[in-house]
Amino acid sequence: MTPVAAPDRLLVAALKRIDPKLSVTFDDPPGRYAVYYDVPFEGCSDEACRLIARDLQRSYQEAGYLVPFAECERQAYQQMQHAKLVCYVVNDDGSFRPFDQRTIQKVERMDWYRRHLGVQDWQAMMNVKADAMAKQQARDMESIWDAVRRDRRFANAAHDLVWGQRATRSIIVPATVSSEGVTP
Repeated sequence: MTPVAAPDRLLVAALKRIDPKLSVTFDDPPGRYAVYYDVPFEGCSDEACRLIARDLQRSYQEAGYLVPFAECERQAYQQMQHAKLVCYVVNDDGSFRPFDQRTIQKVERMDWYRRHLGVQDWQAMMNVKADAMAKQQARDMESIWDAVRRDRRFANAAHDLVWGQRATRSIIVPATVSSEGVTP
């Protein structure tokens, strides 16, 4: 991707007025601006990354997986970077958008919610979001089962499996042509 110009100083200053710990950088990949909250972790971030990596490696070991510590550190670092992310600067369809006043307005709205909503408001918002996700998941599952119900081959294979029968497979025998005619 071609180099992108640095964001406008006035817009960065407006972002800093919202919260001095906010910053904007261009992430490549994925090739878009991102707004980050600089220090969400107390103390040394390298030490916090190592602690998270040790816990992650321990969790892997308890589950029966041997994962190198370097891989756990990489995953912990990515998780810490993801935790710092406030938002990406993109259009509604996910395409590239320059860092402009619309992003400042979005971050101001997000900050207003953070400052003015109480715990009960956040719980209500999270419950609505969880309900919407559960309904979407139910719709997705139902559409999968509708497709399965319409598929006769799957129904026959499942029937044979449930009843312990050998799965019937269609075998195509090529026909041979001889002087007497077609023989299977």
